Amino acid sequence: MGYDPHVVLQSVDDHLFAVNAFMTVCLVSTFTYLILSFKTARLHKAYPAPLTAVGWFAIHDAYFVMQWNKWFVEYHHWWLEFWAVSLIFTSAIEFALCYMVYKYGREELMPRLTQKQFGASIIAALIGIGVVWAMIKPLLNDELCLIAFAVTAWWPPVWTTLLIVKRQSLRGQTRVMIWCLLTNPIGMFGAWYFLDPYFRSPLWLAFATVTILWAGFNAWLMGKYPDHVPEDAIQPASA
Repeated sequence: MGYDPHVVLQSVDDHLFAVNAFMTVCLVSTFTYLILSFKTARLHKAYPAPLTAVGWFAIHDAYFVMQWNKWFVEYHHWWLEFWAVSLIFTSAIEFALCYMVYKYGREELMPRLTQKQFGASIIAALIGIGVVWAMIKPLLNDELCLIAFAVTAWWPPVWTTLLIVKRQSLRGQTRVMIWCLLTNPIGMFGAWYFLDPYFRSPLWLAFATVTILWAGFNAWLMGKYPDHVPEDAIQPASA
């Protein structure tokens, strides 16, 4: 069972306002999260998302961009062309976030390695992610990468939970970032709902519900943990 790419593209045109309204919520959430990630990483001196997450996103988005001929010639539909152009920027940002893991993650993740060894490990991991994606993608009935996009909406809330619990604070995170991880899947799954009967099937709706509830759990969980206060922002006690 899967979706029909031609039905999807016709549905985009038929439900122009609804699809693009939801996608606007998704895109604003995504870019807000990504931009805040850099500011927060520098301020907290901590990576905002694990390599397993941002590495997967970067490889996935770069793959989509590399299918340029498919979107602009084979399908030649404005919606796919818009995605291809947008993902040039998101993949570049995501690879930059992989660099944030390199810059701030060694002491937390692999303190026994030198910085060069840690960097080599990150490059090797990205190559590994690329190989896994190249193996999995042909097996998926996912011509337009819509299922893969939805997985990228599910992945961040999972890792955000693990980071919060591991660090026992919102180090590497902000409350706005965590809210963006909730509004992002609401926008994506809301848009996908109109595209094809597959995205209204019980199993798909269950997947959407799990993703949104997990992100909502993080929005609740962040109230249980303190904001991170950088060391250089702590005022020394007066004598």
